[in-house]
Amino acid sequence: MASKTPAKPDTRAQILHAALDWVDEAGLTRISMGALAKRARLARATLYQHFTGKEALIEAVVSSELDKFYARIHDYAEGIADNDERLVRGFGFAYAYLREHRALQRVLAVSPAMLLPYIHGESRQIQQGRNFVVKEIRIGEFREDADVDAFADFFVRQLHSLLLTPLPPVEGLEDPPDHRGPTAANLEAGRRYAEMFVLPARAQFVR
Repeated sequence: MASKTPAKPDTRAQILHAALDWVDEAGLTRISMGALAKRARLARATLYQHFTGKEALIEAVVSSELDKFYARIHDYAEGIADNDERLVRGFGFAYAYLREHRALQRVLAVSPAMLLPYIHGESRQIQQGRNFVVKEIRIGEFREDADVDAFADFFVRQLHSLLLTPLPPVEGLEDPPDHRGPTAANLEAGRRYAEMFVLPARAQFVR
């Protein structure tokens, strides 16, 4: 019986994983393509076959992490039947996820100015966030004449503002030893914020 040929590793994913680990340790400013190639155990030429330079690599890391972020929010909130509860809990999860994203928090601690192109003005990342929120709105949830883009923009920019001015964790909440994912303290902080500010804003658009 012929043996199966082992699957080739996803080189692009390997590079992105190595880059994310680097950012987690040192932030964005110290990434170099040569050192990253060594870290990913790849030839430098192989690295440049996938990314033309440092800027393209950083864009790809941000895009990959945003894709994971939105997928996690969707999975977390999709099963919540009540639309108001889905909104506040989904926002709470999104806030806690970002608050506890190690690489993101490293960048905020070491070189926060490098995030501004992604969270300011009309960046591609802001548009991606708006598109996600609009896509998640359920059929019949909003009035037919509602400006859903305006609400989506508000939702995204509230999260971005909390990146720079985080909420204090809610005290007295503990997670079980085998807990995985955002902590209850940050989930509840984000949920309470959404209940106070995001939910009333949404009320202007619903039936």
